[in-house]
Amino acid sequence: MPTYKDKERGTWYYSFTKVVDGIVYRHKKRGFHSKAEATMMELKDLESLKVLKSELYKKYTWNDIFEIFLKYKSQKCKISTLDNDKRMYNTHIKPYFCDICAFSTKTDKIFTWKQEIVNKGFTEFHTNKIIGLLKQLISFANAKGYISNQALVSELDKVKLNQIRLERQVLTLDQIKIFLDSFLKDDANEYMYWLYFYGLAYSGMRPNEYRCLTKADIIGDYLSVNKSITSKVYAKGDIIQTPKNQSSIRKVLMPHDIIELLNAYTKDYKPTDFIFGKDKALRETTLKRQLDKHLEAANLPHIVLYGFRHSHATNLIRAGVPIKVVSKRLGHKDASTTMNTYWHLFNEDEAQVLEILK
Repeated sequence: MPTYKDKERGTWYYSFTKVVDGIVYRHKKRGFHSKAEATMMELKDLESLKVLKSELYKKYTWNDIFEIFLKYKSQKCKISTLDNDKRMYNTHIKPYFCDICAFSTKTDKIFTWKQEIVNKGFTEFHTNKIIGLLKQLISFANAKGYISNQALVSELDKVKLNQIRLERQVLTLDQIKIFLDSFLKDDANEYMYWLYFYGLAYSGMRPNEYRCLTKADIIGDYLSVNKSITSKVYAKGDIIQTPKNQSSIRKVLMPHDIIELLNAYTKDYKPTDFIFGKDKALRETTLKRQLDKHLEAANLPHIVLYGFRHSHATNLIRAGVPIKVVSKRLGHKDASTTMNTYWHLFNEDEAQVLEILK
């Protein structure tokens, strides 16, 4: 702590600057007969600021703290993560806690909220995502001094719902061919969507990786994955960002006929033009409408855009492609991620063991 000797007067003084919630407090006092006296008075001054800070924080609602939490998290998280947090908070946490004073929140309020979330019937995964967000928020509030109640966190352990998880809906290769045959390729607009879904189905890419591919990303028989796109509420429009993780940066080997079609389709494009949309990438909502329309026309089960990635992985694993090869193609961090995601496919093979042992 800074204390100084006033050489002209032969006395001691202290001086410090502190920022409390954006307000700058500058304190300077002179005339102390000793360094110890100056230091003692400085400590009292700093203590009074702590009291002031504590009183300010006692007025904060959870909504106030969430806004600070988002700004803090924005320094190290992607736009898509922030958007998911904001949407989840607004839907599942804000209605319960928005105007409640954070400092005086009791554990029974957290317990009641958690039970209501559990009783909503969401999947175990989604339920724990919601609970985890509130846990993050409360941990942040404790760490930054907005509250002082670690007991709130203890109420937010993960839950085990013992649900029988519905496996991801996927299409077989035959069904994918039926789906693609539902497009009228003589129509220029239909052809573009047909080519989009054709490549998506045979690439295994995340939809938001495939949607922002540019002409320059076609390299020989490979498609280079080096970016992703998000069109979330928080982002207020399309945002190009880095892929999900470092492992997602990869080159995906494609069937040669698809590469030829993509090259022909983009022959007049600049390297930076989006393959699908040219000046502006196709909107996710537009692609969803096209998907639903053609699934219905082909009388096929409903899947989401991400279902093509799951279908691709499922068809490769069932065909006996080594899990490490599938993992690398999908851009997973390691093979264990792929195993955990598609564990049900390996459980199906258990029956083969008994057949071999007969």
